[in-house]
Amino acid sequence: MVDGSNNVDVEKLISFSKDLVQFLKEDKDVSFLKQCKEQSNALQSHCHAEHQALQNSIQVITDEINDLDRQRDSIEEQRKLLKKIEQDQLRSEMKLSLYASVTSIIPDLDDQSKISGRILITLFAKLTFLILF
Repeated sequence: MVDGSNNVDVEKLISFSKDLVQFLKEDKDVSFLKQCKEQSNALQSHCHAEHQALQNSIQVITDEINDLDRQRDSIEEQRKLLKKIEQDQLRSEMKLSLYASVTSIIPDLDDQSKISGRILITLFAKLTFLILF
């Protein structure tokens, strides 16, 4: 109907228009076109609903992944804190052992309201005490 020089073949255009008018005159054809359009709209609506449901699922999964990442970070922080506490406790036990070996006194840590402890008397100290007296 249209060539590259923007010339329209009028005969072909008139023939096409007549065919279109003839096609649309038939009630069954118009009704078929309406039915096709309704089905197309229904299909488009269904696809849109499915797309939205998938988008919502993706968002839920993304949120869950982000929550798990935050929990993992929290767990890592707790592990580091626990390791530091364990190191501090070991250091404290070693200090207590050092103080006990130097002073022969073991502090009583059960009662924090008062300062108390036990004096260790070693077998060598007992023997020395007995020999002197």
